[in-house]
Amino acid sequence: MVRNCGIAATVVGLCLAAFAPLSALAQTAQSIHDCPTCPELVVIPAGKLKMGSPVGSPNMDNVGRGRAEAGVVDVAISRSFALGRVEVTRAQYAAFVAATKYEPKIPFCRVWDNANQRFADIPDRTWRDPGLKSTPEDLHPVTCVGWEDASAYVAWLSRETGKTYRLPSEAEWEYAARAGSQRSRFWGNDPSEGCSYANVYDLTARRVYPLAWGHAGCVDGFADVAPVGSLIPNDWGLHDMIGNVWEWVGDCFTTSKEGRPKDQRAWEWNGCAERSLRGGSWMTAPDRSRSAFPAGDPIGDRYSFLGFRVARELAPGEGR
Repeated sequence: MVRNCGIAATVVGLCLAAFAPLSALAQTAQSIHDCPTCPELVVIPAGKLKMGSPVGSPNMDNVGRGRAEAGVVDVAISRSFALGRVEVTRAQYAAFVAATKYEPKIPFCRVWDNANQRFADIPDRTWRDPGLKSTPEDLHPVTCVGWEDASAYVAWLSRETGKTYRLPSEAEWEYAARAGSQRSRFWGNDPSEGCSYANVYDLTARRVYPLAWGHAGCVDGFADVAPVGSLIPNDWGLHDMIGNVWEWVGDCFTTSKEGRPKDQRAWEWNGCAERSLRGGSWMTAPDRSRSAFPAGDPIGDRYSFLGFRVARELAPGEGR
């Protein structure tokens, strides 16, 4: 399912799938690449977002109905911005660690405990050895990183490039994931049609990881993480916005829409201990692998199914 990637692609950390042609907008979208080991970015145009799902939506599970997904907020994306074409890779994160000697204060990660057939927090598991059954390679997304680890990475990119890198806001993430669509997922509403587009908990993963929740009735070919860019992108040329790994975003997490900004800013306040996650992962049930589904976890949590992608501010006139 993945075309052969040469050395240059490995250095960049990007391997694009050879699938159907991209949309006209994706073909003309401007790409930014600030340094050899920086993530490739796609310029996302300004526009408007209907954030969330209508109350009573048949595609929303019971958890979604009780969380911040329920109800729609009109959000103005008044400034174009740049977003990682794919999730940050292990090779890209390794460059950051090599340059800064960064290490988490308390190394641990929630990984699959094969003896007990469940996920468990295991001391000394880190992004280097995330406890997956597949062999982690440079082109896999980095996992076992907490919100503070991801924030340290984007701060380093800012210092290295002189550009303003950050985590995307939740509004920016959903806007980019939808790519102009109001369907549950950018390809449509049926999760069983999504295995060419998203690495979620499907028949492949179910054979290896016997989890208690539902699965997509299709085969994506990956039991856990897939190399970034392995599947068909959305109409804006972004890969893995649904599935592969959950992605940290900049917002504090809440189950309420009361007071949410009506613009693209991250919703933050002093002392918030949980941050938002978006997109689902390789082990996420299909009813939660949707553009609007919100999740949140403490900033120090690290999982073998959790990573991130980066955003960057655009200078005046850049990206037009």
